[in-house]
Amino acid sequence: MLVNSNGQLKDIHLVDGLAIRTDEADALSLSDVWRDQQDWTPHPAGPPSFGYSPGTRWLRFSVENRGATAQPLNLAINNEYIGRLGVYGVRSPAGSTPSAASRDRIAPAFEFASGRELPFYERPLPNRKHAFPIELEANSRYEIFISAWSGASLSLPILLLDPAEYNERRGRENLRMGLYGGLFVLLLVANLASFVALGARLFLLYVVYLLTNFLYQFTLQG
Repeated sequence: MLVNSNGQLKDIHLVDGLAIRTDEADALSLSDVWRDQQDWTPHPAGPPSFGYSPGTRWLRFSVENRGATAQPLNLAINNEYIGRLGVYGVRSPAGSTPSAASRDRIAPAFEFASGRELPFYERPLPNRKHAFPIELEANSRYEIFISAWSGASLSLPILLLDPAEYNERRGRENLRMGLYGGLFVLLLVANLASFVALGARLFLLYVVYLLTNFLYQFTLQG
């Protein structure tokens, strides 16, 4: 989950494993899951994947910044098909755990919403998948909660990335998408030219097929 390939996140540590909670009635709020610690199930290693899930899934994990300076991060969820998505962070001093008394009150340090049901321009970061800019204050622990609803098969591959690493990955992905789109356009132009030159109806049908496939794929991918 924590990606540190460029060495910028040496002070960031995951201190708890991932835990899962199911809200089949779509009725729980952040306050509810923050107060009630009984219904969480530890998740085994690997990206969370639930198959078809009719309700909302809540995920929880903790991360610490043990350094002397604040650390910006991008929390990325590499699944563009999530219908509704919420990300919340609750702060406490590094090395501590929230007390029972503090469970009765909650003031998130950050809170974000995303998902396919939200207009694209309202996303925290302009990405066809989902990403959230967070900042971990020095010597602090954050309990991070994620709520996700899909209405279909649900998987939540989560990454915590240094912003430079995030931008590099996004650039590579955009390049792949550009090459993929360029190949489509090349095939479309070549077959359209063949239809004009030869008059064969088969080429025109293939142009229509390519165009509809192109529009479908790029609408699907956002």
